[in-house]
Order: sequence, then C-alpha cells, then structure tokens
Amino acid sequence: MDRVELSVRMFLDGCACSQAILGAWCESGGLHAGQAMKLAAGFAAGMCIAETCGAVSGSIMVMGVWYVHMSKTCLRQGVPR
Repeated sequence: MDRVELSVRMFLDGCACSQAILGAWCESGGLHAGQAMKLAAGFAAGMCIAETCGAVSGSIMVMGVWYVHMSKTCLRQGVPR
C-alpha cells in the first residue's frame, strides 16, 4: 500500500484529515506515528472552526518534517525566507 492509499485508509478508518496525511508520511521523515497523531489532532475539523481543511494542514506538517532542518540560526531567528 502506498502512502496515498494509506492516507485514504486512515481517513476511512476514522482519523481526521490532518492525522491521515501526517500519519501516512511521518515515519519516513523521522516522526513516530503516535507523535504524529497527537500533533495533527488539533488541526482536525478545520482547526475546530471549519476553516482550513486538515488535509492542507497535514500536508504543511509533512513538508516541515521532511524539509526543514532546524539549526541554531533557525531557532533564534525563525525559518529563513
């Protein structure tokens, strides 16, 4: 099963959109599944106000897990633009 199919399966099994996206992609980026489920839970139901879909929030979290490497500069000054 590829990650897209896993995301769909997780959603159909009751995960929120944010959890389904981050949960399917997290471990390849070094984040444990349990941590991903907890982290993404707050973004469910459009951040609980039905605004931004959790699929979008979850995708942004995946990009952070995969592509952002924290350094001392980043921690002090924020992510460079």
